[in-house]
Amino acid sequence: MKLNPLLIVLSISCLTLSQSYSQQHPIISSYMQQPLMISPAASTGYGTGTYIQAMHRTQWAGYDAFNESNNRPASHVQMITGALQLKDSAGGFGLLAYNDNTAEFQTIDIKVNYAYHIYFSKKGSLGIGIGAGVRSKQIDFDEFIVKHPNDELLSEGSASQARPNLSAGLWINHERYYFGGSYTNVLDQEFEEISVPDEPVTMVTGGYHFILAPEWKLSPGFLWMNEASENLLAFHTMGNYRELVEVGFAYRHEEAVSLITGAWLLEDRSLRLGLAADLITENQDVKSSASFEVMLGYQFR
Repeated sequence: MKLNPLLIVLSISCLTLSQSYSQQHPIISSYMQQPLMISPAASTGYGTGTYIQAMHRTQWAGYDAFNESNNRPASHVQMITGALQLKDSAGGFGLLAYNDNTAEFQTIDIKVNYAYHIYFSKKGSLGIGIGAGVRSKQIDFDEFIVKHPNDELLSEGSASQARPNLSAGLWINHERYYFGGSYTNVLDQEFEEISVPDEPVTMVTGGYHFILAPEWKLSPGFLWMNEASENLLAFHTMGNYRELVEVGFAYRHEEAVSLITGAWLLEDRSLRLGLAADLITENQDVKSSASFEVMLGYQFR
C-alpha cells in the first residue's frame, strides 16, 4: 500500500492543538528556512554543494517588562547554519551555532552534525543524523527585578556553565516533499550553578510542494515542538516564483502571524536574502508587536 506524503504531514499536524512554549530553544518564524535547526540530518535539505546562512531575530522589540530601567527586546537570537554535501559520498556535514539572549539568560549552542544519506530514488533521500557539541548557559542576577529579596535562589553577579550536548534526527528530502525531526538535548543536562535544567526537545516538521504551473510552486507545511509538557504548533504556506522570489505566511498557535519573504540574488542565484515580521495575535496588551528576522545565505556553486 502506498502512503500519500501529504496525508502523513496533515495527520501529524493534528496531533496537538495547544501551545505553551518555553524559550530554552529558539522560536523562529522562518523555521522552514532553517532545517538544520530542526534536525541534524537535514543537510540533505540544502541540496548538493556547500551552503551557509546567517540569521538575526529580535522578538518584541521595545518590550521593557524584564527590566524597569532598560527598554529592550524580550529576546534576540543570532544563528549561523551551514551544510556541506561530500562529493562522491553518502555523507554530509552540518554546522549549527546560535546565541540566544532572553531577559537575564543567555544560551550559546554550537553543534557539528553528520548525516548519512540513503537515496531511495533519483529525487529523494533519507538522512540519518547526529549532532554533537557544547551548550553554555549564563545568568546575570544583577539584571533581575527583585520582588522577594530573601529568595534563596537569588545571587549576585553572574554565573555560567557549559555542558556537552547531543541530538539525533531523521530527514526525508524529496523533490515534492520533505519530512523530518529530531530529539535534542539527549543528555538531559542539569545546569546546577544557574538552577536551570536543559529539558529534552522533540521537533517534527514536514511540507509538500505543489507545482501550480511551470514557474509557480506552493509549499504548505508545519512544525511541532515539544519541551517537557509544553508544545508549540506552527503552520506555514510559501509561494515561490521561478526560484527567484518567494512570499508566504506562518501562524504560531496562540502567538503570532508572520509574513515571510525572500529573494535569490546574483546572476547564478547563489545569494539569498530573507525577511520575516510577526504580528502578535495573543496578549497584545503585554507584548510588543515588533518582532522581525533577517536572513542572508550563500550557496557555493
